[in-house]
Amino acid sequence: MSDRDLSTVVPRLYLALPNSVPADFTLTGDDSPVESKLAGDLVVLYGFDKGTHFRLANGGDLKELATTPAELHEKAVENLNSLPLHLEFHQGDDYHMVTAGGDHEATLVFHSAVLEFLADQVPGKLVVAIPARDLFLVASSADPRHLAALQRKVNELIETAEKPLSGLLYTRDVISGEWSVLSR
Repeated sequence: MSDRDLSTVVPRLYLALPNSVPADFTLTGDDSPVESKLAGDLVVLYGFDKGTHFRLANGGDLKELATTPAELHEKAVENLNSLPLHLEFHQGDDYHMVTAGGDHEATLVFHSAVLEFLADQVPGKLVVAIPARDLFLVASSADPRHLAALQRKVNELIETAEKPLSGLLYTRDVISGEWSVLSR
């Protein structure tokens, strides 16, 4: 199997780093990771699943595979949606947590079946928090107390997370599928 196999590519979420400090070096287009914006402070990169790690897709991979960033994104989401994830739904009083074995929790934002199931479980809009790569928390927008409890938990978790991501809360437009930061 090639190092660049579209059947193994999945989306990966990362925290967008600020451009406030000059870079020590600049990557060429071929070496630069393929990146797209999710929302807020989160970006999507694409990883070839190597079993023990993910190798990030770069511009050279796009050339070799004769694909575009949009096609790579589409294939990565398709692959994620077809993975046999071991999903568990942990119900809490104010918010809930979904686990998926440790490697794909953050990218559940792209898993259509999971999002549809979760949206059916909560009144109002589904609100998602991704304080770490292995944490996916959800609550309803219908109760401000639930949102406050979720934000407190996110603030706590992001301080101790091994691989922290975002302290923001996100919602998804049900028509366009686009994510945005929850405005309160």
